[in-house]
Amino acid sequence: MNRFSLTHLSNEVLRRELATKAARENEATAGLLAHIAEFDERKLYLPEAYESMLAYCTGELKLSEDAAKKRIQVARVGRTWPAVFEALESGRVHLTGLRVLAPHITPGTVEELLAAATHKTKEAIERLLAERSPRLDVPALVAPTCAEGAPGHLRNTDSQALTGADTPPACDRVTPLSAESYAVQFTRSREADERFRYAQDLLGHQVKSSDLAEVYDRAIKLLIEKLERVRFGACAKPRKRGRPKAAEASRLEPHQLEVIPWLRELGWREAECRIAVERCRDMADAPLEERVKGALRWFGARIGRKVSYSPAP
Repeated sequence: MNRFSLTHLSNEVLRRELATKAARENEATAGLLAHIAEFDERKLYLPEAYESMLAYCTGELKLSEDAAKKRIQVARVGRTWPAVFEALESGRVHLTGLRVLAPHITPGTVEELLAAATHKTKEAIERLLAERSPRLDVPALVAPTCAEGAPGHLRNTDSQALTGADTPPACDRVTPLSAESYAVQFTRSREADERFRYAQDLLGHQVKSSDLAEVYDRAIKLLIEKLERVRFGACAKPRKRGRPKAAEASRLEPHQLEVIPWLRELGWREAECRIAVERCRDMADAPLEERVKGALRWFGARIGRKVSYSPAP
């Protein structure tokens, strides 16, 4: 019998057991980190012939390097401030969030930061810290990514990794991993960040949220297409992807039908577009851009986010 098959459990039992096991996992993880912290403090890895706590965790405890780094960093902070372990045990702050907080915790901030981070996602905690401690913009950069062992590549030390200094080092020469592989770095404003995240939501059914390069690539392609229309006097109307059925078309006014191709260019299905353009039914005299903006508000309401989007001219 497969003990991991739970098909025999009722919905209520499954829900109850899942909550129980999640709570036990938090308790077990907090206990593990407390043991790691004390083991590390006593340097008991040395008698076991390991040069560091990281080496012991990966070699003896069989943790992955990333899992070991995360646990050691939080464990060291938790040994000084036990409230960190308590927040993890109770489920108020998850392990990933505690690692983000760890470099910022001091005697004067520990309680405040843990309270502010309660039940927040990693992204929300990062925004919280950015608001508390603003940093200078990073310089805009488009450069090939350094390969392991390539000239100019520096391997992160154990201490760098544990403190979160995981950013790739700068190269002193162009050594791409492949002919098309480049690193892109820049700072964007809060409004630009909101527009980008909205674009991610619009493309959510086509592109993974983690695939930033694909989102940027699609945005640039659309921008180039529109700029070429303006520069070369091409028709400003996007290419249609199929004709609606006559029965369906009769339900929409011409000024609504004109908006649909723009929405289709953003990747939305025909049926969704036809619902969205109801938002601009009473905008017959409005410019096309305003009608598109009005229709996009339907998608914004659908995903629960306030729309602040303006179509490119």
